[in-house]
Amino acid sequence: MNDFFSRDIISAIFKIGLVLLPFFFGILLERYKNRRLELKVGRRKQMIGLPSDSNLIGKLKISFDNNAVNSLYLFTIKIENNSNFDSENIPLNFYTDDESQILSYNLSYLPPTSHVQERDEYTNQLDDHFEEIREILSNNSEATIPDNLIKEGLWLKRNRQIHIDTLNRKDFIEFSILVSSQKWHHDPMLFMRIPKKSVVIKENLDQEKENKRNGIYTITIGFTSTLVILSYLVLSGHTSVEYFIGIGIIGSLNIGIGAILYAAGKFVYSYLK
Repeated sequence: MNDFFSRDIISAIFKIGLVLLPFFFGILLERYKNRRLELKVGRRKQMIGLPSDSNLIGKLKISFDNNAVNSLYLFTIKIENNSNFDSENIPLNFYTDDESQILSYNLSYLPPTSHVQERDEYTNQLDDHFEEIREILSNNSEATIPDNLIKEGLWLKRNRQIHIDTLNRKDFIEFSILVSSQKWHHDPMLFMRIPKKSVVIKENLDQEKENKRNGIYTITIGFTSTLVILSYLVLSGHTSVEYFIGIGIIGSLNIGIGAILYAAGKFVYSYLK
Protein backbone atom coordinates (compact mmCIF):
# COMPACT_ATOMS: atom_id res chain seq x y z
CA MET A 1 0.00 0.00 0.00
CA ASN A 2 2.79 2.41 0.95
CA ASP A 3 4.71 1.63 -2.25
CA PHE A 4 1.56 2.14 -4.32
CA PHE A 5 0.81 5.43 -2.56
CA SER A 6 4.40 6.64 -3.05
CA ARG A 7 4.38 5.70 -6.75
CA ASP A 8 1.12 7.60 -7.20
CA ILE A 9 2.60 10.73 -5.63
CA ILE A 10 5.77 10.55 -7.74
CA SER A 11 3.74 9.86 -10.91
CA ALA A 12 1.42 12.80 -10.19
CA ILE A 13 4.35 15.14 -9.58
CA PHE A 14 6.00 13.96 -12.81
CA LYS A 15 2.82 14.56 -14.84
CA ILE A 16 2.29 18.01 -13.33
CA GLY A 17 5.90 18.82 -14.16
CA LEU A 18 5.42 17.78 -17.79
CA VAL A 19 2.32 19.98 -18.05
CA LEU A 20 3.96 23.01 -16.46
CA LEU A 21 7.30 22.69 -18.29
CA PRO A 22 6.16 24.36 -21.57
CA PHE A 23 4.49 27.10 -19.54
CA PHE A 24 7.70 27.89 -17.67
CA PHE A 25 9.75 27.75 -20.87
CA GLY A 26 7.31 30.22 -22.44
CA ILE A 27 7.73 32.59 -19.49
CA LEU A 28 11.52 32.32 -19.69
CA LEU A 29 11.50 32.96 -23.45
CA GLU A 30 9.26 36.01 -23.06
CA ARG A 31 11.46 37.29 -20.25
CA TYR A 32 14.54 36.82 -22.43
CA LYS A 33 12.99 38.83 -25.27
CA ASN A 34 12.02 41.63 -22.89
CA ARG A 35 15.24 41.88 -20.96
CA ARG A 36 15.89 45.12 -19.11
CA LEU A 37 19.14 47.04 -19.10
CA GLU A 38 20.69 46.82 -15.64
CA LEU A 39 23.14 49.57 -14.76
CA LYS A 40 25.25 49.15 -11.64
CA VAL A 41 26.05 52.52 -10.09
CA GLY A 42 28.82 53.26 -7.60
CA ARG A 43 29.10 56.64 -5.86
CA ARG A 44 31.84 58.40 -3.91
CA LYS A 45 31.72 61.85 -2.36
CA GLN A 46 34.72 63.85 -1.19
CA MET A 47 34.97 67.34 0.24
CA ILE A 48 37.79 69.29 -1.40
CA GLY A 49 37.02 72.73 0.05
CA LEU A 50 36.19 73.68 3.64
CA PRO A 51 33.27 76.01 4.47
CA SER A 52 34.31 79.65 4.57
CA ASP A 53 33.40 80.00 8.26
CA SER A 54 35.51 77.04 9.46
CA ASN A 55 37.22 77.55 12.80
CA LEU A 56 40.73 78.01 11.46
CA ILE A 57 43.31 80.65 12.23
CA GLY A 58 43.43 83.14 9.41
CA LYS A 59 41.00 83.83 6.61
CA LEU A 60 40.10 81.01 4.25
CA LYS A 61 38.73 81.70 0.81
CA ILE A 62 37.41 79.07 -1.60
CA SER A 63 36.93 79.93 -5.26
CA PHE A 64 36.35 78.29 -8.61
CA ASP A 65 37.29 80.21 -11.77
CA ASN A 66 37.84 83.28 -9.57
CA ASN A 67 34.27 83.04 -8.24
CA ALA A 68 33.89 82.62 -4.47
CA VAL A 69 32.00 79.54 -3.25
CA ASN A 70 31.22 78.34 0.26
CA SER A 71 32.35 74.73 -0.25
CA LEU A 72 33.41 72.30 -2.96
CA TYR A 73 32.60 68.60 -3.25
CA LEU A 74 33.85 66.07 -5.77
CA PHE A 75 31.38 63.33 -6.71
CA THR A 76 32.67 60.26 -8.53
CA ILE A 77 29.96 58.29 -10.31
CA LYS A 78 30.76 54.92 -11.89
CA ILE A 79 28.12 53.47 -14.24
CA GLU A 80 28.56 49.86 -15.39
CA ASN A 81 26.49 47.87 -17.87
CA ASN A 82 25.73 44.84 -15.71
CA SER A 83 23.57 43.16 -18.36
CA ASN A 84 24.58 40.46 -20.82
CA PHE A 85 23.94 42.57 -23.90
CA ASP A 86 25.29 45.82 -25.34
CA SER A 87 23.19 48.94 -24.99
CA GLU A 88 22.77 52.04 -27.15
CA ASN A 89 21.39 55.57 -26.74
CA ILE A 90 21.35 55.96 -22.97
CA PRO A 91 20.12 59.37 -21.74
CA LEU A 92 21.65 60.41 -18.43
CA ASN A 93 20.59 63.34 -16.24
CA PHE A 94 22.63 64.64 -13.31
CA TYR A 95 21.05 67.23 -11.04
CA THR A 96 21.64 68.74 -7.60
CA ASP A 97 19.41 69.92 -4.78
CA ASP A 98 18.00 73.47 -4.95
CA GLU A 99 20.82 74.97 -2.84
CA SER A 100 23.69 73.59 -4.95
CA GLN A 101 25.02 73.71 -8.49
CA ILE A 102 27.26 71.72 -10.82
CA LEU A 103 30.40 73.70 -11.58
CA SER A 104 32.13 71.25 -13.88
CA TYR A 105 32.48 67.59 -14.81
CA ASN A 106 34.77 65.36 -16.81
CA LEU A 107 35.20 61.70 -17.68
CA SER A 108 37.62 59.84 -15.43
CA TYR A 109 37.28 56.74 -17.60
CA LEU A 110 35.64 56.17 -20.97
CA PRO A 111 35.81 52.86 -22.90
CA PRO A 112 37.20 53.17 -26.42
CA THR A 113 33.89 51.90 -27.84
CA SER A 114 31.77 54.58 -26.13
CA HIS A 115 31.12 58.24 -26.85
CA VAL A 116 29.62 60.76 -24.41
CA GLN A 117 28.32 64.25 -25.09
CA GLU A 118 25.78 66.69 -23.71
CA ARG A 119 22.32 66.24 -25.17
CA ASP A 120 21.36 68.62 -27.98
CA GLU A 121 18.21 69.76 -26.15
CA TYR A 122 20.28 70.86 -23.16
CA THR A 123 23.01 72.63 -25.13
CA ASN A 124 20.43 74.40 -27.32
CA GLN A 125 18.56 75.60 -24.24
CA LEU A 126 21.85 76.77 -22.71
CA ASP A 127 22.82 78.69 -25.87
CA ASP A 128 19.38 80.29 -26.16
CA HIS A 129 19.48 81.31 -22.51
CA PHE A 130 22.82 83.13 -22.78
CA GLU A 131 21.80 84.69 -26.09
CA GLU A 132 18.71 86.22 -24.47
CA ILE A 133 20.79 87.60 -21.62
CA ARG A 134 23.35 89.06 -24.05
CA GLU A 135 20.59 90.81 -25.97
CA ILE A 136 19.18 92.33 -22.78
CA LEU A 137 22.57 93.54 -21.58
CA SER A 138 23.78 94.74 -24.99
CA ASN A 139 21.66 97.88 -24.78
CA ASN A 140 22.05 98.46 -21.05
CA SER A 141 24.71 96.67 -18.99
CA GLU A 142 22.74 97.40 -15.80
CA ALA A 143 19.40 96.15 -17.12
CA THR A 144 17.30 93.89 -14.87
CA ILE A 145 17.22 90.24 -15.88
CA PRO A 146 13.63 88.87 -15.95
CA ASP A 147 12.69 86.38 -13.25
CA ASN A 148 11.99 83.62 -15.76
CA LEU A 149 15.55 83.87 -17.11
CA ILE A 150 16.99 83.87 -13.58
CA LYS A 151 15.04 80.70 -12.73
CA GLU A 152 16.06 79.08 -16.00
CA GLY A 153 19.71 79.95 -15.34
CA LEU A 154 19.57 78.35 -11.88
CA TRP A 155 18.02 75.22 -13.39
CA LEU A 156 20.74 75.02 -16.04
CA LYS A 157 23.43 75.32 -13.35
CA ARG A 158 21.89 72.52 -11.30
CA ASN A 159 21.49 70.14 -14.24
CA ARG A 160 23.60 68.34 -16.81
CA GLN A 161 21.90 66.24 -19.48
CA ILE A 162 24.18 63.72 -21.18
CA HIS A 163 23.88 61.17 -23.97
CA ILE A 164 25.85 57.90 -24.05
CA ASP A 165 25.81 56.42 -27.54
CA THR A 166 26.94 52.88 -26.60
CA LEU A 167 27.90 51.00 -23.46
CA ASN A 168 28.94 47.42 -24.05
CA ARG A 169 28.26 44.65 -21.57
CA LYS A 170 30.49 44.80 -18.46
CA ASP A 171 32.01 48.13 -19.63
CA PHE A 172 31.78 51.15 -17.36
CA ILE A 173 32.00 54.93 -17.54
CA GLU A 174 33.24 57.05 -14.65
CA PHE A 175 32.33 60.72 -14.15
CA SER A 176 34.03 63.23 -11.86
CA ILE A 177 31.56 66.00 -11.01
CA LEU A 178 32.41 69.17 -9.08
CA VAL A 179 29.51 70.52 -7.02
CA SER A 180 29.36 73.66 -4.88
CA SER A 181 26.93 75.48 -2.63
CA GLN A 182 26.70 79.12 -1.59
CA LYS A 183 24.68 78.25 1.51
CA TRP A 184 26.60 77.92 4.77
CA HIS A 185 26.79 74.47 6.37
CA HIS A 186 24.94 72.93 3.46
CA ASP A 187 25.79 69.39 2.37
CA PRO A 188 25.30 69.28 -1.44
CA MET A 189 23.44 66.35 -2.94
CA LEU A 190 23.87 64.97 -6.45
CA PHE A 191 21.16 62.83 -8.06
CA MET A 192 21.01 60.77 -11.23
CA ARG A 193 18.11 59.83 -13.47
CA ILE A 194 17.88 57.83 -16.72
CA PRO A 195 14.70 58.80 -18.63
CA LYS A 196 14.41 55.61 -20.64
CA LYS A 197 12.11 52.60 -20.33
CA SER A 198 13.35 49.11 -19.45
CA VAL A 199 16.31 50.39 -17.44
CA VAL A 200 17.06 49.25 -13.89
CA ILE A 201 19.54 51.13 -11.69
CA LYS A 202 21.25 48.92 -9.13
CA GLU A 203 23.32 50.50 -6.40
CA ASN A 204 26.72 48.89 -6.08
CA LEU A 205 26.97 47.04 -2.74
CA ASP A 206 30.23 46.99 -0.84
CA GLN A 207 32.06 43.67 -0.96
CA GLU A 208 31.30 42.73 2.67
CA LYS A 209 27.53 43.08 2.20
CA GLU A 210 27.62 41.19 -1.09
CA ASN A 211 29.60 38.31 0.44
CA LYS A 212 27.13 38.12 3.34
CA ARG A 213 24.16 38.01 0.97
CA ASN A 214 25.78 35.31 -1.21
CA GLY A 215 26.53 33.24 1.89
CA ILE A 216 22.92 33.36 3.07
CA TYR A 217 21.63 32.34 -0.36
CA THR A 218 24.17 29.51 -0.64
CA ILE A 219 23.32 28.02 2.77
CA THR A 220 19.56 28.33 2.14
CA ILE A 221 19.73 26.65 -1.27
CA GLY A 222 22.01 23.86 0.02
CA PHE A 223 19.75 23.12 2.99
CA THR A 224 16.62 23.18 0.82
CA SER A 225 18.10 20.83 -1.80
CA THR A 226 19.13 18.36 0.92
CA LEU A 227 15.64 18.49 2.43
CA VAL A 228 14.04 17.86 -0.97
CA ILE A 229 16.24 14.80 -1.59
CA LEU A 230 15.48 13.45 1.89
CA SER A 231 11.73 13.95 1.38
CA TYR A 232 11.88 12.14 -1.97
CA LEU A 233 13.67 9.12 -0.48
CA VAL A 234 11.21 8.87 2.40
CA LEU A 235 8.15 9.19 0.13
CA SER A 236 9.53 6.62 -2.32
CA GLY A 237 10.09 4.09 0.47
CA HIS A 238 13.89 4.15 0.52
CA THR A 239 14.45 3.92 4.27
CA SER A 240 17.49 1.63 4.44
CA VAL A 241 20.62 2.63 6.33
CA GLU A 242 22.63 3.03 3.12
CA TYR A 243 20.30 5.73 1.83
CA PHE A 244 20.47 7.67 5.07
CA ILE A 245 24.25 7.45 5.04
CA GLY A 246 24.12 8.92 1.55
CA ILE A 247 21.85 11.70 2.84
CA GLY A 248 24.37 12.39 5.60
CA ILE A 249 27.15 12.74 3.05
CA ILE A 250 25.00 15.04 0.88
CA GLY A 251 24.05 17.06 3.96
CA SER A 252 27.71 17.56 4.86
CA LEU A 253 28.27 18.91 1.35
CA ASN A 254 25.14 21.09 1.24
CA ILE A 255 27.11 24.34 1.26
CA GLY A 256 29.08 23.25 -1.81
CA ILE A 257 25.91 22.05 -3.52
CA GLY A 258 24.22 25.34 -2.65
CA ALA A 259 27.16 27.32 -4.06
CA ILE A 260 26.99 25.39 -7.36
CA LEU A 261 23.21 25.77 -7.66
CA TYR A 262 23.38 29.47 -6.71
CA ALA A 263 26.10 30.14 -9.30
CA ALA A 264 24.09 28.29 -11.97
CA GLY A 265 20.97 30.27 -11.05
CA LYS A 266 22.83 33.58 -11.25
CA PHE A 267 24.22 32.61 -14.65
CA VAL A 268 20.75 31.81 -16.03
CA TYR A 269 19.22 34.91 -14.43
CA SER A 270 21.91 37.14 -15.94
CA TYR A 271 20.56 36.29 -19.40
CA LEU A 272 16.95 36.94 -18.42
CA LYS A 273 17.13 40.20 -16.44
